[in-house]
This record gives sequence, C-alpha cells and structure tokens, in this order.
Amino acid sequence: MLQRQAGLTELMDLRDAPPRMLARSLADMRRVNRLFGWHRPVMRAVQSLFASSGHCTVLDVAAGSGDLSLAMARGLPRPCRSVRVIAADVHPTVLAVGQRHTSRTQRIYWVGLNAALLPFPRGSVDVVTCASALHHFDDRDAVSLLAALAGAARCGVVVTDASRSRLSLATVSVLSRFSRSPLTWHDGPVSVRRAYTADEAVNLARSAGWRHMQIQRLGPFRWMLIGRTSPPCFRRAR
Repeated sequence: MLQRQAGLTELMDLRDAPPRMLARSLADMRRVNRLFGWHRPVMRAVQSLFASSGHCTVLDVAAGSGDLSLAMARGLPRPCRSVRVIAADVHPTVLAVGQRHTSRTQRIYWVGLNAALLPFPRGSVDVVTCASALHHFDDRDAVSLLAALAGAARCGVVVTDASRSRLSLATVSVLSRFSRSPLTWHDGPVSVRRAYTADEAVNLARSAGWRHMQIQRLGPFRWMLIGRTSPPCFRRAR
C-alpha cells in the first residue's frame, strides 16, 4: 500500500503560481478529464439525485477551470427543466481561467470562496459536486468539508477524486511528462501521493455524518462518493 503523504504541497495551490503555467496545468487537467471520460459518471450520479423536473441548481465546489460545471450546464436536460450551476473556487487565477473557459454560457455563475467555509444556508442548493479536491485537505479538514457539502445540499452530494495507488502514481508520472507545464510535472505525482483511497473516503464521509451513501470505483485510478440526503429529496416542479 502506498502511504499517504499529506504534507506535500502542490504548486498550483500557491497564490503566486505563475498564471501562464497555471493555465497550462488547468488545460492539462481538462484534457485528462476528456481522455478518461471522468465527467460522465459524475453527471449520471447528479441526475440520479434530482427528484423533480423543475429548475435545478448545482453548486460545483473547487470548480477549477469549470469543465465539469460546463458539462453539467450543457448536459443535464433530464429530469431538470433548466439547470443553473454555481461554480466556486478560492484561487483568483483559477477563477479568471474558469470564467474565460465558460464564458459562452449564461448558466454558470462564478463565486470566489474557500471550499471549507461555504456561506450557503442549509439545503440551499439541490446538489453539490466536488471533483479532484478532497486530497488537498488533511483528515480533519476533509471531514469538515464533507460535512459542509452535505449541509448545503438539499438532494445530495457527489465527490470524486484520484485514488492513491502505485499504479495511479506510475500512470500519472508518465502522463504528466507530456505536458509543457512544470506545474503539471510536479503536481501530477504529488496529487496521487496526497490522495485518499476509496475506503478512506468512505470513512471520512461517515465521520462527517453521511449515512445514505455509496462508493463507486471508477477503474483503478479514481473513485466517486455519492451521498443522498435524508429524508429523500422531493419537490413539485415549478
């Protein structure tokens, strides 16, 4: 078992990360998401959590450059009559990149906020998503984050991230060398070393008070945690 190295730092987390290198690294992440199709299972999970055909709101926490937000804004027609996505990130450069990347749609609203300090009232959005971010938090902060995500969601939460393993580390180490960004060369392997396994993610969610959840292993490299609110989410269409 590859031991987790929570004390490592990813360069893209630094406020003074060079904007051009950071933008290239975010583009690398979009390419990997397209290559492996990581957004498709997330969107299926989000759709399964909606219980009405009304106007649906999704909060995408740690949205990065917004490729998942954009996919949901464009690709969640059922059961929703319309979809509004609130994309949130704390890094100012990442926010700017995300706003540019998603500028052609009016269904995405960007906000700058710390994922660990969500200012949303309880149950104020239908579904909360959080992709590729949990590994940035130590155990205690990860539990706090998962509790905050569940608190904001009326219907449920979908969290997905890399799975820590020697195979994941070897694969990411090779793929990262195809990038032109030194940030990707460094951060790709570091993100795997910091990542949680699927079993660890379940334990964190339990500590955060999640009760109705399921874990899906998305091949050898990734997992997805789906938490449904209790009581079940029902609403008449508006």
